[in-house]
Amino acid sequence: MKVNIMSKNISQIIIDEVTGIKFAPIAGGDFMMGSPVAEKERQAVEGPQHNVHVDDFHMACFEVTQEQYLKIMGENPSDLIRENCPADGVSWEDAQEFIKKLNAVNDSRYRLPSEAEWEYACRAHTTTRFFFGDAITIEQVNYGTKISCQNSPVGGHPANGFGLYDMHGNVFEWCEDTWHGNYEGAPADGSAWVDDSTDHKVYRGGAWNASARFVRSAYRYHRPKTFAYYNIGFRLAF
Repeated sequence: MKVNIMSKNISQIIIDEVTGIKFAPIAGGDFMMGSPVAEKERQAVEGPQHNVHVDDFHMACFEVTQEQYLKIMGENPSDLIRENCPADGVSWEDAQEFIKKLNAVNDSRYRLPSEAEWEYACRAHTTTRFFFGDAITIEQVNYGTKISCQNSPVGGHPANGFGLYDMHGNVFEWCEDTWHGNYEGAPADGSAWVDDSTDHKVYRGGAWNASARFVRSAYRYHRPKTFAYYNIGFRLAF
């Protein structure tokens, strides 16, 4: 893997030499995935709430930007071309192709995060609706009430406890998992739940034009793996 490893210790940031993507270390642990029954905005797809163990991994500090996407793919599919903003208009298959090409250049093992890894990383040891509590403001998140009504440069809002930015809002983010209508039978080891039951894939995190309930840590939805839209992007893990 051609990365600038400041230290091989899990506590250090790692930078990809080709794209400049920065990866934060995520120490593993156990957490309750999904929403409790008492959550007033809870949807059936967010349950049953269940314990999951996640191993150590690394998560990109930011969503893949338009510049980074263009460097690997040779094109920028984004609806609004803006410096240092996340790539959007990217399907799950597009994200996989980006990863395939980057891994070939880097001899690396980048991938999309599993849905469990994504939620664990988003929560950063919190249990509230958002990693910063149960209330939300436009100073904390680029979401549906923001006046600008467009995606914003990555890192423009506060990071969570793991040093990850825009886990809430900006653009939705694809996960590796096949969509399932609830967590019955979901893996408890943090791995991606992948099968041939459907061609729909999971995305998480909310977007610049999504209301607060879609930006919650537990919110999840799905689209066909070929679906591309102006508020969906991705970030990497390994």
